[in-house]
Amino acid sequence: MLGWPAVDSGGNACCGVIGYDEGVWAVSESCFPNNDIVVNLKLDISNISQCSLVFAGNRNSCGNAVRFPSGQWPAIQTYLQNGGRMWMQAEFFGCLADAANLASFLAAIGSSLSWGGTVDESGTLCDSATNTCTPGAANIAQGTTLKIARASRIDGGTSVWISDAGNVVVAVEQIGSGFFFLSGDSNITDGCAYNNCPFLQRLLNYADDDII
Repeated sequence: MLGWPAVDSGGNACCGVIGYDEGVWAVSESCFPNNDIVVNLKLDISNISQCSLVFAGNRNSCGNAVRFPSGQWPAIQTYLQNGGRMWMQAEFFGCLADAANLASFLAAIGSSLSWGGTVDESGTLCDSATNTCTPGAANIAQGTTLKIARASRIDGGTSVWISDAGNVVVAVEQIGSGFFFLSGDSNITDGCAYNNCPFLQRLLNYADDDII
């Protein structure tokens, strides 16, 4: 298992191995240009042990948040317990296609987070002038911005981003030595079109003690 944050031979924070599930992948190209290795975990879940960060779920579309078959879930739980980091993207009610399976997945990996199942607000759900959400309690979000579209409410854990209506739309929790993030929207990693790279890069580079 790689250490966090990923460091080069000189001890400087740098690139790390990024895993994905075939749903979310373009973010690694636009937000992590110095990343040398991107691993398709759908081809071999055992490669997850190499990853500093894993992106999973929808990518700017309706569909399934959980694209890993249930037989791979124990490996994901072990990965998190051993210090891994996973960012999973859901969607709003009527767009997310696998709410029941998502609940089963969360329980299987030992997560207390849950998908709220509501459309938070129609259209732009954060500040109408800037389309920017408000940082929640998690340290990792402070001093950065996040822009998204329609999203589900996320319950449990520590708030990362909050909508104009005061609903948590991204939350994080520690599972073992690792961290699991659940997002209620999938536009966040869509090629960083919303200029979310500075925040997303923290998922890879932030020290454990600085996340929550």
